[in-house]
Amino acid sequence: MPKRRAIITDDDAYLMRRVKAKLEPSESQSQRALIKWWSHACRGFGLHEKTLMAFPMQGARTPRNGARMKAEGMRAGLPDCLVAVARSNYHGLWIENKTSKGQLSESQQEMRDILIKQGYAWFLCRSLDEAINTITTYLS
Repeated sequence: MPKRRAIITDDDAYLMRRVKAKLEPSESQSQRALIKWWSHACRGFGLHEKTLMAFPMQGARTPRNGARMKAEGMRAGLPDCLVAVARSNYHGLWIENKTSKGQLSESQQEMRDILIKQGYAWFLCRSLDEAINTITTYLS
């Protein structure tokens, strides 16, 4: 008897994509987990917890608030986190957190190039594990 092949309908494929999307943490969830991990891990590196800092750039803003933030020096494309510790030939480590499908914006690409040119390490991390490995490798 021939084996039956499962027939996946468009509805099934849509539901499978929805379930997979729900299983992957958001950028915010991954970053919160990274900060929580760092609150314990920093001691193992002999560093203060405040040497890892975040720069929350997303969120709804009024035009007035956005203009004020820009006047105060907020820059488009700034990465999500900075490990403010010099290592090797680098002044510090910048991390941009993205989901598996997240793309860098044009301003993020420009900022990446500027920071690297100024002597910073810069990494795109697509998961909590990748961010932890990046920081651990950088500090080792």
